[in-house]
Amino acid sequence: MSENRIKVTEIIEKIKNGDESIFKEIKIKSYLPISTKRLMCEEIAKNSIVEQDGMKVKDSIAFTIAFDLMIVQFYSNVDIDEHYDEACEYGIIDYIKDNMNLDEREFISEHSYYMIRNEIDTHNSLVGVINRNLTNFINIIEKNTSPKAMKSILKEAQKLDMDKIPMIKQLVETLNGNGINKINKN
Repeated sequence: MSENRIKVTEIIEKIKNGDESIFKEIKIKSYLPISTKRLMCEEIAKNSIVEQDGMKVKDSIAFTIAFDLMIVQFYSNVDIDEHYDEACEYGIIDYIKDNMNLDEREFISEHSYYMIRNEIDTHNSLVGVINRNLTNFINIIEKNTSPKAMKSILKEAQKLDMDKIPMIKQLVETLNGNGINKINKN
């Protein structure tokens, strides 16, 4: 489809002049290889996650835009460039999404969502937070500590009891107000 791409501005111009037959020139692929769909989902996920106060969240507007742009770019012969709003206003994006293979559209949407959820859940998990803060702590120690002191610190760190991690989690929950009732009952 790359050889016969149509600029969205050309489509809009024809629609403005009352020529709705331009929609017949839009070609839509019915299937893409799984490797291409994977790359699309990764790109959608990457562009849909923002960080707020150290936590990752999904930006629903960014998701919609990224999803639409990926669908149009890979499934049709239309080039949107920076004319996303106009393509929406004149129904071009809806036309492409409405006329593409529904299974393909749902696959992209569903798997993008799973990639987003996985990234957010991993980043925001207690383990993720501890890992990032521990890495920052280690970097600070490395910059401000002599090699001899570092060896001593690493030796002590190896003695940590990993079975106590649930106690750390309970402490964090308590400090966040989630475990207050457990403490009051005891």
